[in-house]
Amino acid sequence: MNLTIISPAKNEAKNLPELIKRTFALAKKHFLNLEFILVDDHSNDATNSVISKLKKTYPSLRLIKSEGYGPGAALITGFRHARFPTVVTLDSDLSHDPEVIPLFLQELKRTRADIVIGSRFMKGGQADLPTHRLFFSRFMGLLVSLLTRHRIYDATSGFRIQKLAAIKKLQLKNPGFPIHLEIPLKAILGRYRVHEYPIHYLKRKHGLSKMRTFKIGPSYLRVLFMEILKHNLAPLFRFANQV
Repeated sequence: MNLTIISPAKNEAKNLPELIKRTFALAKKHFLNLEFILVDDHSNDATNSVISKLKKTYPSLRLIKSEGYGPGAALITGFRHARFPTVVTLDSDLSHDPEVIPLFLQELKRTRADIVIGSRFMKGGQADLPTHRLFFSRFMGLLVSLLTRHRIYDATSGFRIQKLAAIKKLQLKNPGFPIHLEIPLKAILGRYRVHEYPIHYLKRKHGLSKMRTFKIGPSYLRVLFMEILKHNLAPLFRFANQV
């Protein structure tokens, strides 16, 4: 099976060798034709040299410079360059276990979903996160569930498998971390099939997280309420155009 993996990276040179080696070993084990797109979010560490060395062993590893700034811009860049119709997105800090990918593929096929979210909070899921991040992520899942009437346990997970055709129709815009909310939210509002699969979110191996909950949190709320508002007002605009 053909599969694209997109992983945004900013100063993750110490984590990349293990991530890429494990992912390609997994692909070989499960007979996957893998395209691995590492989207560099303007790193100033050894990311370029690390990837250049790894490309000698893994020819289908691609390094692409992000067309904007932030993890959202990096993901959007990756989606534009993806060659295969099924795409997995995962963090480059080893907090997402590549071993889950074959299970994602099975779940995508079983449910015929457009997106399967790696869920930290549904039954069987687990997250090694600080208390404030756990609270915030659970709170966002609850808000999305209430406002969309679609039960979702984890609305902010970046570990997902998705059909590229569906993603391209969502017209993604957010350049920052809130893209992890924008994707499932727009998909649910657009009546795409969104499912969840339990994962264990691990502590990063090296470096520090770029996610600052108290600083970035309000931007998640803006994305949520703006998308809900646009969705609810859309019928009025359609009616007005017909009058």
